[in-house]
Amino acid sequence: MGTFPNPVLLSSSPADGQVPAWDAASGEWVPRDSGTSASVPNTIYVAAPTGDAATDRAVILDAIAFAEATVTTDTGSPASGPGIPSAKPEVRLQPGVYMTDQTLVVGSLVDLCGAGSWASTIKAANGLNADVIQASGPKMWGTRIRNLVVDGNKTNQTAGHGVTWKAHGNFAPWLRGTHVVGAGIDVLESVLVINAHDDGFNIEAGVSELRVTRCVQSGAGRYGFGINSADLFFADCTSGGSGKAGFALLGGAAVNRFVNCKSYGVGNDGVYVGGSGFYVNAPRNSFVNCEAPECPFDGLEISAGGDGTEWRGRVTGVGGNAVTVSDNATDCDIDVIYADGDYGYTVTALVAVGTTGCVRNRIRARSVETPAYYTAGATGASALANTFDINNERGQQKVAYAAAVTPDPYLGGTLDIGTLTAAITINDPSTGASTDAKAHVGSRLTFLFRQDGTGGHAITWGSEFVVLADLPTTANAVYSITFEWDGTSWMEVAASGATVTGGGGGGSSTLGRTFYNGSLLSPTTTSGTSADIDATNLAVTFDAPTSGDVWFEADILIQTDVGDYVDFTVREGSSDVAGTQTRMAGGSSTAEHYFVHYKVLITGLTPGSTHTYKLGWLRAAGSGSVTAYAGSGVGPASLEVRAA
Repeated sequence: MGTFPNPVLLSSSPADGQVPAWDAASGEWVPRDSGTSASVPNTIYVAAPTGDAATDRAVILDAIAFAEATVTTDTGSPASGPGIPSAKPEVRLQPGVYMTDQTLVVGSLVDLCGAGSWASTIKAANGLNADVIQASGPKMWGTRIRNLVVDGNKTNQTAGHGVTWKAHGNFAPWLRGTHVVGAGIDVLESVLVINAHDDGFNIEAGVSELRVTRCVQSGAGRYGFGINSADLFFADCTSGGSGKAGFALLGGAAVNRFVNCKSYGVGNDGVYVGGSGFYVNAPRNSFVNCEAPECPFDGLEISAGGDGTEWRGRVTGVGGNAVTVSDNATDCDIDVIYADGDYGYTVTALVAVGTTGCVRNRIRARSVETPAYYTAGATGASALANTFDINNERGQQKVAYAAAVTPDPYLGGTLDIGTLTAAITINDPSTGASTDAKAHVGSRLTFLFRQDGTGGHAITWGSEFVVLADLPTTANAVYSITFEWDGTSWMEVAASGATVTGGGGGGSSTLGRTFYNGSLLSPTTTSGTSADIDATNLAVTFDAPTSGDVWFEADILIQTDVGDYVDFTVREGSSDVAGTQTRMAGGSSTAEHYFVHYKVLITGLTPGSTHTYKLGWLRAAGSGSVTAYAGSGVGPASLEVRAA
């Protein structure tokens, strides 16, 4: 390692304008005028540790004092600050364990670092009962603490953090016109704090632009990282075994950025017990690729003050909720890539959301927990005005036909049921409507059904489903029905190919539909007598609703010759349905094409009766021909019957 010049404790501090300089003849650091030829050191080496707290503390503080006095500047005044530094000395510890019986205060522009690879440790002496290191001063800027181990010796203390960073005060000397000087950025880098009585790292209100990189704490009595300042940067940091939250963002900790940070083993200390991996009670903080494993309590807890939190990361091995969004937390964007209850824990809820004031939150979560418990509400209650996307909820699952099917919306919100060859029962979704139901308010389930060539296969629904549609059972019928969970029941919100029951609804339920876009159809008529346009391709079959009233609608392209008029009708069998003939187009002085929409109300049908309606037409006036077009090259034609 070699022999390094070691600072000695001077009888008096250097006077204004003086700096410490190494005097080779005496082997000592001595105060010299800054204008003399004595060299200004780039590195101040601290004497080797002795194990005596008073001696070790003295040599470290002496070196820090020398470093602070060494700083020289190019310009500055009492009003504007000391100006831009032209020297920024490093205070380097030697390998070993330094003891201290008082807090070591590191001021502006001091670079305190260990010998590398955590070879240098600063340990609190018994009864210190205060912070081990403080970055502190009336005008804090450009301070760096690096490559150290800080041992809080918590079993022999009643108070104290490992490292505390205090406020800058009203001073930002690194701003010079339009330039930003790198010396003004505070840095905590590669610092390991162990056994702090209170917080491993404590960042007080009023700090900004601090960079915390590759820092680790283990065994803090309270928070691993207790943060109460805004506009900070954290990268590649870990908290393990803290008594409370690994990362605690308190009221002043707004707009901070965290990348690749991890909190594990929280709530395992005897001083404080309980806490989340990440606790957020300040707004607009972002977390990217962060992780909360092995937490007996919650993985991520967003309290009422955590509005606008952004999270992209994993929560594994938790005994509480993977994510808790407390009452009155709003505008959060949470993406939990993976959540489970490994490490001997069983996750209580994938997502727990407060029932008061939680609005505009968007939460996406994925879990492989078996059995899986999902709660959208602190006690399984509703979580309105929020958006959830759980597992494969927005995807589809194919379900083979069985006499009974129990759906799980989180395996796929759309269930494509295999062709019905007999009756089927749709049970209430897994675990029912209890507090751990597999559903959140607003969750949807869509069922796709197909009758086989025989038909007549009934569908029976569980007690939680509120069904308004009478689904058809005719041979080869294809239809769908959609439900939404309101916290108590699965309410029908849409149906296609079905008949509305129980009062008819609002006239929006589709009873039958035909969509033709195959090979080109181009039938022509010159007759003044009604006839089918195409009885095979332009027909629709349906069962009449309980109201007996339906809307028939059609869309198709037609062409008329000069002076011709065309009427549309609804036909059943070989006759027109009474009251359906309607003038659609014609009368032009030239041959014209029209894309027409035909809509007519039909009333008085017998509820439950089956009908096949066809689109009919006739040339109502003129001497030319009328042609209809549908399919390849011209576009589709469609028919639809809806309950009125």
